[in-house]
Formats: sequence, structure tokens, C-alpha cells
Amino acid sequence: MSSRHDISPATPAKVVCFVLPSDRGHFNYTIHVARTLSQRGYDIEYFAPASAAAYAPDFASFTALTDPEDDRFDRYTRLCCSLWSHGDTADEANAHFEKHHNSSVAEEFAKEGGLQGLSGLQGIREKLIGMKERVLRPDVALVVYDAAHMYKWMGKHCKLRGVPTLALYPSPYYLHRPDEEGEWDPDNLEGHEPKYPVVRKDTEAVPHPALYTLFPPLVAGCSIPSGRRLVGPVFPPGDVVPPGQEEAMVRSGLRKWMRSAESPIVYVSFGSMIKSGSGTAFDAAQRLIGALTKGDWR
Repeated sequence: MSSRHDISPATPAKVVCFVLPSDRGHFNYTIHVARTLSQRGYDIEYFAPASAAAYAPDFASFTALTDPEDDRFDRYTRLCCSLWSHGDTADEANAHFEKHHNSSVAEEFAKEGGLQGLSGLQGIREKLIGMKERVLRPDVALVVYDAAHMYKWMGKHCKLRGVPTLALYPSPYYLHRPDEEGEWDPDNLEGHEPKYPVVRKDTEAVPHPALYTLFPPLVAGCSIPSGRRLVGPVFPPGDVVPPGQEEAMVRSGLRKWMRSAESPIVYVSFGSMIKSGSGTAFDAAQRLIGALTKGDWR
């Protein structure tokens, strides 16, 4: 990719920047990709809300876009997931969201001023500008970003200025509801910003692939938009359990429980929506767990 750079041929493009939300389901799986790139000689830089620093990989540098004490991003995404977990269809979930969003935000962010408390949610203005400037430097070979979440606008910023990107879609939602796909521009970048340069002469020749990291049966019958590909879930190389997860299994007692009997184990993941304690996902979990406990399995 460095051969495409027109600013400074003497500067090798050996940095890959990851721009991601702090939600673990959108962040953690990218570490496997980043580790492989690091092993191939690339320097890795992560940009995300501050809470992600706790689980960002130690082989990469990390830039917090929010203040370390600012937990609003995570609180807001949890609130939205809780609201969207109601109903049996997307239309019902969206209707519930629209009906209860403002009042829920007012309650959750009462100390911050309600809806006004969401201002600057994606990061400190200076940090966001710094990120936009960083990806335009000649040592950047690629920007990887989440195209199903708030920082999708970074893809447009890079595309307009000739920076190669890789868009990742870890959610099937917009394949089922393509008309709802959009962007969430930060509200604190309005007004004067630096003049961002175009870093490659032929911006049309710069690659911008998009990948769906999804289990194929989840999108059966969906049309994959032109220029995008379905590649399947991302797993650790060699199908090994990452050391951190292995340690957690032992420390929590889960490994001991798994080996305490010979009966088969049924594993079901409900995702973060189960934390809401209400809604369709929570109700389904209760019914499913009740049914499973009546069988010869654990």
C-alpha cells in the first residue's frame, strides 16, 4: 500500500489505525486481526472511547477519544441496546425505541442535563480533530473502522482524502434493513476545523473494501451490496482460546464446572441486550434456560 502514497515516498506506510466504539462486541474481535498485522510488521494504533483502554491489546498504542472519567458513551449504547431489545420484530423494536428514547435519556443523563448531556458523546473535540489529522500522515497504510456504529464517518473522511480503509460490519441489521443505514456525525465538530489535505493524487484508485464478519445463516436471503463481501466470523488463528479467556475460565470456576460431569453442555450467547433485565431477549433467555434445565444436559 505504501507505493500508492504521494506525500513522501521515503516514508514507509507501516501503521494501521483502528477506529472503533468501545462496545466489546465491536472491539474485541478486531484484536485477532490487529495481532496478525502486527506479526507482519505493521504498527497498530487504536482510537476509541477511554473505557476500551482496559482491554486494548498491549502490542498496540491506544488513544482515548474521551476523558477517562467520561462514561457517557458506554451508558448511552447500553441504553439504546436495552430499548431496542423490546418487541418481536424490528418495527416493534424501533417503535419502542422512538417512544421511550428521550425520556430514558433524560432519566439516565439527568445529572448531565438530559438530552443536552449527550453533547460531545463521541469524544473531545481536540481528540477527534487529532484523529482526523493522524490518519492523513504518510506512515498510515490503512484505517480499519466499524461501519455499523458511531465512528462510521471516519470512513468518509478517509475516502475523500485518499486514505485506504477497511470497513467492518459485525452486525447483520443493515443487510436486513438497508434503508436505515446511515452515519452519526459528531455534534462538536461543527464550525472551524483545520484544512485536511488530500494525501493521494488519484483518490478513485484507493481501495475501500467492506467486510461482513457474520455467521452466513444469519444473512441468508440478504443481498450483499456491491463492493462488500461476507467473510464469516473472526476467530483467533489456529482456533485456540486466547490466554486472557483461558485464565478467566479458570479463575471464575467455569473450567472446573465444565469438567465436573460428563453430561453435554449447551452454550448459548445472548449478547449485551440480556443485561437490560427486560425485553424480548431477556424473556427468551428465561424460557430457554428453563427448558434446558429439564433435559440431560447442562
